[in-house]
Amino acid sequence: MASVIDEFGRNRYRSSQRENNTPKKKKMKEDSSKLHLKHAEKVMYTGSVIIDKATNVNKLNKISNTRFITTSAFSNPKIIKEVRRYRSDILSDSDNLVLVKPLLVLDVNGILCHRLRRREKDPNILYRKPIGDVAETPIIPRSDLIPFLLLLDQYFTLAIWTSARSKNADKILDLLIPTTIQKRFLFVWGQEKCNVVVQNKKHIFIKSLSKVWNAYEPLWHPLNTFLLDDSPEKCPPCYSFNAFHPPSILGGQIIHGHRRGGNDEWNQKKQWNFFQEFSNFWCSQFVETHYDRLSHRSRLHRFLQYYAWNHMNWRP
Repeated sequence: MASVIDEFGRNRYRSSQRENNTPKKKKMKEDSSKLHLKHAEKVMYTGSVIIDKATNVNKLNKISNTRFITTSAFSNPKIIKEVRRYRSDILSDSDNLVLVKPLLVLDVNGILCHRLRRREKDPNILYRKPIGDVAETPIIPRSDLIPFLLLLDQYFTLAIWTSARSKNADKILDLLIPTTIQKRFLFVWGQEKCNVVVQNKKHIFIKSLSKVWNAYEPLWHPLNTFLLDDSPEKCPPCYSFNAFHPPSILGGQIIHGHRRGGNDEWNQKKQWNFFQEFSNFWCSQFVETHYDRLSHRSRLHRFLQYYAWNHMNWRP
């Protein structure tokens, strides 16, 4: 009799545990969905996030999932309807939908401008006129700076990560970039966000992309985040799939000798052509954060291997 009672007691206990756990799981799922929506709402100022809340909450569990899909096709006025129709394999009316543009993290010196340090001045280069000085260093912008930024801003979420001190970075950006573009940056990070290593008595400021993902997942992650930096040594090998290292902007024209990347005009044109192709690639993608990881990585790898291997120095 005792064993029967014990068995009955255990079964009743297990049943009560199931009843107690079920609401908790639902509550956790609901809290997670709301938290994800809050993350998305916080970065609406970038103009690179669209939120479409569920129109038909699941009648069974009364909660909505939140699906994150990466695409650059924001100029399409019917993008929400098209995504919901095209990705009906994973989306339902009870799912919240968050669209995000892929994230492009930009270096400053060597990508957006050239900081003309006296000790590094090259007599073989005819430099353009600086637009100002920061920390006693002349700032020479790339000659296509504003059109280049407008192209990138149209198709990507933009952010800045420089190894300059934050106070200097802010001054440089104020010289280079109109506030209408600056206010849309996801973040502006300086030297303090880098990890510092010393090699041959020289400080190297390492940019670990995991810091970006820890701050902004699930919106941005290893398959929709990219670093544009002319210094490969600042990007650890574990992030090489996500990094482009084109030749540095020199700030002028080479008059003697030869350098990798040639003159700025040729270098800039190569970068422009690549990002036009990259924009076209992302306009054709509707990538769900979890469901499409393997298939999307394969497509992305093929694209980058064809377009980014040479001038953009992509080395996965």
